[in-house]
Amino acid sequence: MEKEVKYVLSSESSVRKGYLEKTVAKKQKKMLARLEGKALYVMFDETSFKNQSIFTAIVGDCNSPRIPYILGIQECDSVNANVVAQMINHWLQKTFDSFSLKVLLSDGAAYCVKAGNILKEFYEDLIHACCLVHASHLAFEKIRCRDKVVDGDIGSLKQILSNSGRQPASFPVSLPPL
Repeated sequence: MEKEVKYVLSSESSVRKGYLEKTVAKKQKKMLARLEGKALYVMFDETSFKNQSIFTAIVGDCNSPRIPYILGIQECDSVNANVVAQMINHWLQKTFDSFSLKVLLSDGAAYCVKAGNILKEFYEDLIHACCLVHASHLAFEKIRCRDKVVDGDIGSLKQILSNSGRQPASFPVSLPPL
């Protein structure tokens, strides 16, 4: 890599021992200067990789939403509503002396909705917004659970589409080559 960038790169241990801590401290100081005492939004998501869940949250000023900062990144054995609410609350209280959490943005997974409800108990003015696609999916799943006729129709449609000889064969053709 040094040949490509034409610079001598520091060793990994040097970066870990000195540079990384200084950079993180500098970024946190900048984040605190911009966000301390402001109305905040938090956006979070979880992804799984090789049976390990990675939970990430970013934070920003509601009045200047274009400049988000990383609030935290955490590996978790399992992610549920309580874990999510505790992590977000812990990160906010550890980072800021004075703040007002106003908006929580997440996908519409059931544990995210529950985490939003838990956090609303601590932050009275909190508005929890879900991704429209995920929220629609949750609504449709509830409809399927309540209406067995609709559930049967959707199941039949899935069966017809999965058994259709044309659809699976035409799917790769419709995609552009990578």
